[in-house]
Amino acid sequence: MKINHDKIYNEEIDALNNFIVNNRPLFDLEKKIGSFNIFRTLKFEYGELRHSNVLSWLFQPEESHGLGELFLRRWLMKIVLDIHDELELSIDPVTIDSMQITSVEVYREWKNLDILIIIETLERVKWIVVIENKINSTQYHKQLEKYKDRIHSYFPSDKNMLFVFLSKNNEIPQDNSYVTANYQQVYEILNDCVSERKDTIGPEPLVLINHYLEILSEVFMENSEVAELARQIYKNHKRALDVIFEHKPDILAELSAALNNRLLDQSSEMDITNINMNKGLIRFIPNIWRTEENLKGTAWGKENSAFAIVEINLWTKSPRFTVVLGAPPMEWGKQLWEISREAPFKNTKRSKMPATWFILHSVPMKLTFDHLNDDSLDDYTDRIYGLINREMEKTETKEIFKIVQDQLPDLSKHL
Repeated sequence: MKINHDKIYNEEIDALNNFIVNNRPLFDLEKKIGSFNIFRTLKFEYGELRHSNVLSWLFQPEESHGLGELFLRRWLMKIVLDIHDELELSIDPVTIDSMQITSVEVYREWKNLDILIIIETLERVKWIVVIENKINSTQYHKQLEKYKDRIHSYFPSDKNMLFVFLSKNNEIPQDNSYVTANYQQVYEILNDCVSERKDTIGPEPLVLINHYLEILSEVFMENSEVAELARQIYKNHKRALDVIFEHKPDILAELSAALNNRLLDQSSEMDITNINMNKGLIRFIPNIWRTEENLKGTAWGKENSAFAIVEINLWTKSPRFTVVLGAPPMEWGKQLWEISREAPFKNTKRSKMPATWFILHSVPMKLTFDHLNDDSLDDYTDRIYGLINREMEKTETKEIFKIVQDQLPDLSKHL
């Protein structure tokens, strides 16, 4: 059957025109999310660290939010109530409601824990509350168990502990000692607390809290007005939106090009030379490796290539800083491969020597791509560039560069 491409093209144009002109819900949605919100301006919506910072602020009674201990107490009561009889806890909502709290200490990133809360009561009872916060990332193998064991080792005499797994998507914790919690609970409790205390909250904290509630409603509430408008728009204009999605910019390709251009602009200051790149793979060589022998490598192209390079891999969950050999002479590659089995090199756990691609050193950089989009492209370019600079300033990286440099003269024996 012959495909009528002209008919399909005209239908797509009609769908796009209809989407632009006859789309009252789109105008309503733009009005709803287009107003100023400090958290949206700061690209806050999906940042786990930023949400943890705001929650820590709200949990601390002495902070400027004006809620005192109300939010902390009500939130604990809510999550304990909502788990029903899933876990046998030594605390219940009535106990939380009636306890006379004398002090609350809130810690961020203590021993890698997202939030640690230590509550003491008038009866000298201490409660340890541990919160692991997940929005777009997921728990790794035995992560929760390790955190629990860490708490028990640091607080061996304390028996009253509550481990909370807070997630956006109601992910089930791998350790069944944790109670589950979600951001809809955060929204409901915070909204109720603000309604009760709105007359005693200062104008600046009230604006901040209301902005946070707005973000929670947009991002975490399935039945929010924003979510309903979005569903209505897609239902009414599915054809047009599918065409738009099909032709949306390739954000990874744009990030790759932007980062490569940044490194090229700063190559003199960084003392590097850019070489051939691909989408998601940015490559350069430190100029101390820019020897006649090394530049004879062709693994990344007949020109503008080398045997030993540095590669920034953007395809992984976090960008990786990698030192790699591409199709080197086998004896010379084996020599460096054996050296890379020891510190300061960090690499994969592969014990078998590869045939073509020798990853000598590979470390993740502390950044995830959870929030990469058109709006955050410049921010990601800046952050990854900064991470590359910091990685290159590390003592171990400089040692690795020197070790590879010392091996380059031997290349001539094998070419």
